[in-house]
Amino acid sequence: MWTKEERKAYDRAYRLKNRIRLSAYQSSYRKKNPNAVRDLRAKWNAANPGKLKSYLSTYRVKNHEKLKVKRAEYHAVNRDKLNAKRAAYRAANPEKEKTSSAAYSKANRKKISANHARYCAANREKISAYQAAYRARHPETVKARNAAWRSKNPEKIKALSLAYRAANQEKMKAKDADYYAANQEKMKAKALGYALANPERTRAAKARRRAMERGAAVGDMKPIIRWERRWKSLRRVACYWCRGSFAPKKCHTDHIIALILGGAHNVGNLCVACARCNTRKQAKSLSRWNSSLAEPVLL
Repeated sequence: MWTKEERKAYDRAYRLKNRIRLSAYQSSYRKKNPNAVRDLRAKWNAANPGKLKSYLSTYRVKNHEKLKVKRAEYHAVNRDKLNAKRAAYRAANPEKEKTSSAAYSKANRKKISANHARYCAANREKISAYQAAYRARHPETVKARNAAWRSKNPEKIKALSLAYRAANQEKMKAKDADYYAANQEKMKAKALGYALANPERTRAAKARRRAMERGAAVGDMKPIIRWERRWKSLRRVACYWCRGSFAPKKCHTDHIIALILGGAHNVGNLCVACARCNTRKQAKSLSRWNSSLAEPVLL
């Protein structure tokens, strides 16, 4: 009489010796009795959940590459079927699908970003064609969506625009020139409207451009605008050169050291000068200009 261990050893040896024969028999039996096999498997799985889980986990680890290839082949053959199945599940379980997707996205943000970037890099033309077709089919939807995004992200848009212009200076310069040539009247009217609505900024921009044309260093324009706004709002101002008191309308913003002589266009090199002094000084050096003043300016 065999013991339990002896019986197990004999069965193991028999299965190893007759593996092909047993495999063919089992395959034939499963084909002839699918329902019976399914019931037996379900009954065994219900009776041994822990053992089944452990077995499946071990099998997946040992056969990772094999399962990966098999899964890819199945997906390739049954793509439409799987897509329909997923769509049906999402339609039947919207809240569950939403919660599940949010949880997965939160837990796998880096993985999703990497997959998305890899897909975009590999399918750039396909994505561009799809987006172009979508925009052509839904122009109003796209327009409303873009407007909403722009209203929510003004700083981001400004930064992206500046970065793009910095990286494509020649391209943007040519584009701007072409647009201006095609829309001269419109651009002139726009510039005039802006100048009337923003006189201080317009004057500051012109002064900045003149300074740059002369090769002078240009400082921050905001302090210059604030300084000009302050002295032009006073009832009377003193000329920096002759010390006379004048109405702001009769005075100019003057560079202490002329731009052509190396002076910078910044708030530290600016002063209030009456029209007479500014016209007489022009681009004279400080020593020459001081010699013509009744009370030379000490710097």
